[in-house]
Amino acid sequence: IILDRSGAIWVSTYGGGVNKYTPPNQFYKRYLPEDGKGNRSPSASFIEDKNGTIWMNTVHGLLKFNPEKETFKRLVPDKDIYLVMEDKSGSIWYSAWNESLSKINKNDQVSYFKDSNGLEFPEFVTAMCNSFDGNIWVGTGGGNVYFLNPATRKVTFLFQESNWIESICEDNNGLLWIGIREAGILCYDPQKKKSFYH
Repeated sequence: IILDRSGAIWVSTYGGGVNKYTPPNQFYKRYLPEDGKGNRSPSASFIEDKNGTIWMNTVHGLLKFNPEKETFKRLVPDKDIYLVMEDKSGSIWYSAWNESLSKINKNDQVSYFKDSNGLEFPEFVTAMCNSFDGNIWVGTGGGNVYFLNPATRKVTFLFQESNWIESICEDNNGLLWIGIREAGILCYDPQKKKSFYH
């Protein structure tokens, strides 16, 4: 569920399309995006970027929705998209099952992310979060946490946890809150390089 800049509420469903409710209207509008082969695209989640565009990650690819024209554009077909995120420069990042971390620029050009050594990201990315300084925190299915600088493309390994990283969030004090599958919530202090479980 997201609340967009116009005040509309978007709710994704599995197989039932994407529903848009605009208060105080009594009814909601349903969108049923297809994969180009007549199959509906179940939407796992979505984000709204700085321009008001809605990005939806589905099992049939990544969709870009223009709210003004009410049109869908499928940028990454035939891939099961796990997550999508916008960085502070306006670039879109996504992670797909059995794929390396990828990036979409402002011209909708898609490419695998390559670090400063020309290497693709080494693991399946399961969580991403912008830091206040414009860098990106990255969590993986292997329980590893990385620090990624989009400008220099430098990737720094920070630490490893016991299981799949479900989510990452940076608070106003610069602390990282990390959800770990079957292990709870970890708080990590990047300045002190210390962590503790809640």
